[in-house]
Amino acid sequence: GERTWKYIDPDLLEQEKDKELSHDNLFHTLLGFFAVKTSVYRNDLDILND
Repeated sequence: GERTWKYIDPDLLEQEKDKELSHDNLFHTLLGFFAVKTSVYRNDLDILND
């Protein structure tokens, strides 16, 4: 398949750096980053979702 690169906004990461995060955030962020289509994905836990 076609591979596309997702832009990661450094300002968005800066805003998130002091927040308390968990493995849930990592899981949902990776699902979003790799554009995995699943009903379990929650964009509110994806730290790259603006």
